[in-house]
Amino acid sequence: MKNIKFYKRGCAALAMAASLVLTGCGESTYVPVTANETNTIDSNSNGEMDAISKVITVPRENFQLSVGYSIVPPEGVNEDDFKWRVTNDKNLNIEVHTVGLPEGYRVWIDNVHIDTFIEATDPYFNGITQDTMDDRVHSSLIMGFPISDTTYYSSTNLISGQDKDFIEGTFRAYCSDSDGYAKGEVRQQRYVDEDYLKKGVYANKIGLIYGLLIQGPNDPEPYGVDVPDEVHVYVYNRVEKYDSMKGAISVYEYDMNGNSVLVDSYEFDKPKTLTYPEDN
Repeated sequence: MKNIKFYKRGCAALAMAASLVLTGCGESTYVPVTANETNTIDSNSNGEMDAISKVITVPRENFQLSVGYSIVPPEGVNEDDFKWRVTNDKNLNIEVHTVGLPEGYRVWIDNVHIDTFIEATDPYFNGITQDTMDDRVHSSLIMGFPISDTTYYSSTNLISGQDKDFIEGTFRAYCSDSDGYAKGEVRQQRYVDEDYLKKGVYANKIGLIYGLLIQGPNDPEPYGVDVPDEVHVYVYNRVEKYDSMKGAISVYEYDMNGNSVLVDSYEFDKPKTLTYPEDN
């Protein structure tokens, strides 16, 4: 854990600026939820909505792209135990092909750029970058990944849970947030999922740009077209807390405003105390 010695002055300045957006006692700015049924994977639905597919428009072209997204656990993690949490590493599968590609046209994916953000109803936490990556052919021998109505592009993309930039972004959010200013102390550190759920974090927004190279039958050279898209994934919104005195697990569920409610409780065997025979 890294302590920032100048946090009191820096956080106070940011919080004073942030206080200008407050509208009155008990009121604060609020970010509306942008995820919807057509562009969101619900990781809390026990596998019922762990994938989505849709058709998107290619600007100024007479064909479209069919894109599919699914979430899967990293290698070595049991699928039944996997949860799409804020702070863990997770995989997003992508599958793309063309729809209605005219005869004689050729299409390649030159690059897929992916930015992952956290979404929150708290404006200070909404939009913090969690990861960024690119997928392209690292060779001068081919133009890119060829796709058509029958040729598919498929990839598995690992999204980092907490890198140094994400930790830095979270620290700045706590500095800017009025709650952080009231406490008078903010530390730059790794936070757990509950810390983010309390701040109204409810999903990851994954923005994608498909960089296409297109060549028609009468085109001497291919030309480039960028196709943007986005997908949202609801994060796992439950936290389990162990009470060692009672030997029980309490399960709390958070809503999109950072409020929690007890939804389950079950007994958990206490670890046995080791005893050793007396020395003779």
